[in-house]
Amino acid sequence: MSHPLPVRVALLLLVCTCLLSAPSALLSAQPVECATPTPVWQTAALETVGVDAELIAEGEAEIANDLPFVRSVLIVRHGCLAYERYFGGANANTRFNGFSVTKSVTGTLIGIALEEGVIDSVEDIIGGYLALADDDPNRTIRISHLLRMLSGIDWDETSAADIGGMLDAERDEVGYILGLPLAHAPGTFWNYSSADSHLLSAVLTAAAGESTVEFAETRLFDPLGITDYAWMNDSSGINFGGTQLFWRARDMAKFGQLILQDGDWNGESIVPADWIAYMTRPQLPNPAIYELSYAAHWWHARLGDFPPMSAASGYGGQLIFVAPEQDMVIVITANGYRREPDQYISGAQEAHQREAILDYIETVILPALVLPS
Repeated sequence: MSHPLPVRVALLLLVCTCLLSAPSALLSAQPVECATPTPVWQTAALETVGVDAELIAEGEAEIANDLPFVRSVLIVRHGCLAYERYFGGANANTRFNGFSVTKSVTGTLIGIALEEGVIDSVEDIIGGYLALADDDPNRTIRISHLLRMLSGIDWDETSAADIGGMLDAERDEVGYILGLPLAHAPGTFWNYSSADSHLLSAVLTAAAGESTVEFAETRLFDPLGITDYAWMNDSSGINFGGTQLFWRARDMAKFGQLILQDGDWNGESIVPADWIAYMTRPQLPNPAIYELSYAAHWWHARLGDFPPMSAASGYGGQLIFVAPEQDMVIVITANGYRREPDQYISGAQEAHQREAILDYIETVILPALVLPS
């Protein structure tokens, strides 16, 4: 499904809303702050980080009654893990499929590769990295095009042949993608595409001389103390750039906290701050008039007067919200399967889950917050 660049994207809905009334007097006037987790999170009571525990408790009952597909909810504020609940048999050691949250990890790795000189420039064409012939129409696609979903490749994210075939992991995925028609000149047409993300993974693999997951392990996961994960790959060994990273909710929160801290982790720069600004900067010239807009493998979201947020978003309601003005990270995971492990929920069910989760965030979590002093 394709849309012209200026049109508001409806495929993936993110949410933020305005902060409402002042919270309970029980909330701490001097919020607690926690150190960067190494390797485990410091915890704190909700009230001590400026969150109304009564409202959150009411929301927990709502999840049990009305959102049976939710599997985890984590709230990190002022660096403290203040709320962590699991549902449906999940627990702190459960690996969740982040689905398209994976895209935001891949985009982050590209920034690290640029900083190291593994990739020369975000404006490099992919032909040199993927050894494409001079007359290959895909040769002039730039890394920046892939990051912003502007490759022009005729990929349908809802198609059984395209995304379904990718998830089967039985074909040469890069070859399949590059064999699709180039429907638009690169850089001219926006189309949400796991194909673009997978080509990013292929470029990174070729440039680094190691797999995407190997690159991630030493540059991103190890510094953050993320050790329990699995990142699936295609039949050629290329890790899926846009999906199939399985990891724990606590580690998703660490990733969100890294972005919140402008790439700094215990005084070490893991990701350049200017790259985080690039990834999260919306493409549209006036994003404030839109509820959401795409950036570069991250989403920019704003509703009403609530301050803008950055978000990584995956199928079925996998979400990492990064809210700088609230000094907050929210992680939510949900069931994306009809039958484990490879029969996915329908598009209609996915939309229902996402809407219900976003309503929960809007009506429960955000009204419970106090702006940091």
